[in-house]
Amino acid sequence: MYTVAIVGRPNVGKSALFNRLAGKRIAIVDSTYGLTRDRVSASVSHQGARFTLVDTGGIDFDSSDGVRGMAKRQADLAISEAEVVLLVTDVMEGVVSLDIEIAAMLRKAGKKVILVANKADNEQLASSAAAFHVLGFPSIFAVSAAHGLGISTLADEIAAGAPAEKDFAVARPVRVAVVGKPNVGKSSCVNKILREERMIVHETPGTTRDAVDTEAVWRGHPLTLIDTAGLRREGRVKEAADFFSLSRTRKAIRRCDVVLMLYSAVEEVGGVEEKLARHVLDQGRGCVLGINKWDLVKEVSQREYRQLMWNRMQFINFAPLVFLSAKTGFGIDRTLETVLYVHEQTQRRIATPLLNNVLHAIWDRNAPPFRGGQRCKFYYGTQLGVSPPSFALFVNDRKLLDTRYESYLVNNLRRAFGFEGTPVRLEFRNRRE
Repeated sequence: MYTVAIVGRPNVGKSALFNRLAGKRIAIVDSTYGLTRDRVSASVSHQGARFTLVDTGGIDFDSSDGVRGMAKRQADLAISEAEVVLLVTDVMEGVVSLDIEIAAMLRKAGKKVILVANKADNEQLASSAAAFHVLGFPSIFAVSAAHGLGISTLADEIAAGAPAEKDFAVARPVRVAVVGKPNVGKSSCVNKILREERMIVHETPGTTRDAVDTEAVWRGHPLTLIDTAGLRREGRVKEAADFFSLSRTRKAIRRCDVVLMLYSAVEEVGGVEEKLARHVLDQGRGCVLGINKWDLVKEVSQREYRQLMWNRMQFINFAPLVFLSAKTGFGIDRTLETVLYVHEQTQRRIATPLLNNVLHAIWDRNAPPFRGGQRCKFYYGTQLGVSPPSFALFVNDRKLLDTRYESYLVNNLRRAFGFEGTPVRLEFRNRRE
């Protein structure tokens, strides 16, 4: 894929430009210095051409800040993989020494560079873009990412060098959202799967702010790995960036196929994890529970830990639980096998005759109790859809059923058909209606 990397110093509007070119709000935009740290990518079609657009963290040569240093490393990797580099500058501030240093770095890399003078919100500012010729690049485009000015012309220039979009169907990858509290090893897990340091890993909690999509292939299976920001207690979400990170994580859960919920084996399961698991179930997503950092546990067996987990999280005991270490690679393949298996379960369809034979047997074995002198009768059922598997059950009066009996039905459907790792939805309908 033809790759275009967006680079520049912090706070010049790279993420705003990325969102504008991608045609949707993917990267978080905020005035916080150095907000973007990981590489964020999107596939873009324009004028019959297709290219991959990559947003990067602001380049800062200050090596005293560990996170900024790793953001620069991510930018270096994006530059090395790109065919074209968009060097974004700020016309309102003019040429600064850091722009000159970055320009020298790009000339040394030998890449085609398109210089973008951002924040040209009016004609007077646009005319100031000529001052950036001092950086030594022939192509300069004055744009305003915030207002969309000059974006179409810039996109035309990018598409002119990109290959034509091929007309063939591609199997949709399984979308896997990796979620959990800060510092449980989400980015490390994604890196281990990718076998490269694609996500920034740092001991500072909350290093990942965006929900970062990365394409991968594992044993011939295409995947989209969504690394998300660590979820905090809502009372601790104070900064605007934290609020947007929380929003992006919830959105990632809604748009994924399977959620890999990571827990730290050396920390107790708390309210944040429980609330997150309930949110995943409410969204109807497949779920795998990953116990990371298992290499640090010495005195507890997997069987004992599993029992402790289910004592706290009984409501999600149908989800597979896997033990892994993102640091050593232990359990990574097993985790991906389980994720793909759960995805298959979310897509499972049951033939109507078989479904009704099983439902009648379950109902007859333990009919619902009488309520007000009446008992609910079951007539027939049918599957409504998948992701999650959903069923309509036609009865004489659905008001005669309670949640306990619904749980009984779901548990027995699991015994009959599996449905490991996926919620099962039942909708009771009165036959006369």
